[in-house]
Amino acid sequence: MIHVGVIIAFLTVYLREALSAPMLAGRLTTSEIVVLSIVPLIGWGGAYHVYVWRCARRIDREGSHRAVRGTERATRMFMIAALVQHAAAVLVFGWLDLVRSWIGNPVLIDELIVLLTPMLAMSYAYFVMYPIDRRLREAALLSRIERGEPVHPFPSRTRFVLLSTRQHVLFLLVPLGAILAWNEASVFALDAVGVDGQSAIASGVQMGGALIVLVLMPPVLCRLWDTVPLGEGEIRDAIRETCDAHRVRVRELLLWRTGGTMVNGAVIGILPRLRYVVITDALLEMLEPEQVAAVAAHEVGHVRRRHMLWLALSVLGAVMVLGTPLGWGVNLVLGTPAGELPMAEESAVVIVLGLTLLGVLVAMGLVSRRFEWQADAFAVQHLSGMRPGKEDVSISPEAAAAMIGALRRVARLNAIDPNRFTWRHGSIRTRQKRIAALIGEPADALDVDRLAGWVKLGCVACLVVGACFIALDLSVIP
Repeated sequence: MIHVGVIIAFLTVYLREALSAPMLAGRLTTSEIVVLSIVPLIGWGGAYHVYVWRCARRIDREGSHRAVRGTERATRMFMIAALVQHAAAVLVFGWLDLVRSWIGNPVLIDELIVLLTPMLAMSYAYFVMYPIDRRLREAALLSRIERGEPVHPFPSRTRFVLLSTRQHVLFLLVPLGAILAWNEASVFALDAVGVDGQSAIASGVQMGGALIVLVLMPPVLCRLWDTVPLGEGEIRDAIRETCDAHRVRVRELLLWRTGGTMVNGAVIGILPRLRYVVITDALLEMLEPEQVAAVAAHEVGHVRRRHMLWLALSVLGAVMVLGTPLGWGVNLVLGTPAGELPMAEESAVVIVLGLTLLGVLVAMGLVSRRFEWQADAFAVQHLSGMRPGKEDVSISPEAAAAMIGALRRVARLNAIDPNRFTWRHGSIRTRQKRIAALIGEPADALDVDRLAGWVKLGCVACLVVGACFIALDLSVIP
């Protein structure tokens, strides 16, 4: 939810540039804009804090699981309210325009001031949820001691908020901010040499700069995550063997120091010379060696199957296949008397872009979840002994058990309900069932690999159809 929220907050700022003016431009005073843009969020934040506090008391008195789920729902509702408030402030009330009237339009500074509101709301959510998270971890403390597992002191509230903000908010805020800064700076530079900011040249410069930012960003993100090189040993050798076996080149294997608060792994980077495999400290401490190997193979699978590239293409295809037809539909609407209403055209822009964004998020979730299934399958394929050029390997029960056990432990140690559905990964329970169903199947002929192939074919089809829509649209421009 946090990652999606950061993306939506940035897209709202981009969307403002598509409008000539906010919808209520000239109708509100400076004081009214400030009050409408900030005060409602303060009220929602207070109500959210009180509700979570009451749930915490129920947890203390009754050990209520319903109260825990209630805090999760309240957090989602608060984040949605914060993003709606941010969109209204920027697109309707004119909060960004007011900030620019105060400080001008310096590169990135005005946008960051406006983005501060939703970003602080996200950090505030971690502040409010701290007691709940601490209660859940303390409830599992005795069983961890009985099992002889390492125990870390739980961080203070301040450290918890700062650590969570670095891991989840800044992880996207920094690269998206760099892309936004590049776009603004390039427009100013091109304007200085007489190139129209809306021209194809400007679009090419902006897209090229965004690609360069994404390519060069991994070392910055690794520093943001407080990582150090993974020490020599059995785990490092196993991860290296996985990468070498499947011809996946990485620059370094990193240990992500979270103070034992997170069990996770990731691969960051597109280019081999700027690609890193990241494993958290808690994952190394809490999982068995074969489970760590399964998680590492899962991450290598994302690279080997080129999921990052295809996920980006799915987003582009969804934009192309949805944007133009929606624009045609709005043109039909604007051809009626209703299209003569004030602000009709700019409202139409907001509607088209909003519906396109919704469609893109739905498509991205569908694609991402299926790629997660394929990465899980890749892990059990690797643990079963499948290697490039090696045939006649079946999925072994031991390989499936290692991946299923890794997911179970990740869920338990991160206090995640295995049945809880998430936008990018689905539910852990569903993933475990799909892995169990692979046992005994030929490793080189899994249904999930065929499904991923169909997903990729669908991405190509969307790109082709979207390109045809754009060509048709351009052909009828007078």
